Amino acid sequence: MAMPRLLVPALVFVVSSAPAGAQLPAARPSPVVVRDAWVRTPAPSVPMTAGYLTIDNPSDHDVTLVAATSIAAGRIELHEMRDENGRASMRMVDKVVIPARGSVALAPGGLHLMLIGMPKALVAGDEVPITLHMSNGTVAVARATVRTAQQ
Repeated sequence: MAMPRLLVPALVFVVSSAPAGAQLPAARPSPVVVRDAWVRTPAPSVPMTAGYLTIDNPSDHDVTLVAATSIAAGRIELHEMRDENGRASMRMVDKVVIPARGSVALAPGGLHLMLIGMPKALVAGDEVPITLHMSNGTVAVARATVRTAQQ
């Protein structure tokens, strides 16, 4: 089907007015420091596991973790384990605040990352890149080692 003559110049203008190589702005690095990052070896044929790390905030302002992403998981959720009436329960949380000049540990039995929908099985010794997204648009990247809980 042929395009009407008047439409062709309009389409050329729309296409040519976009900047060449236009991309989303790059995320700025976060002031936080991530250390001791590791991911638990998942149980056989279970496409999810937990991730742990410590986030240090040397800045004078609170920093809020709101999301995490990784090529090793379809999605990552922020979770918290709690003892409620003598029963352990896990629930998703919207954010984790890292206080100014303080730190927060995401550790077994407390706050942690849930890596869900892993495209390939993780084995001890693998490294998993995890990007932490802060509410102010900054990011911090960690390389988590896959290991058993006993290591």
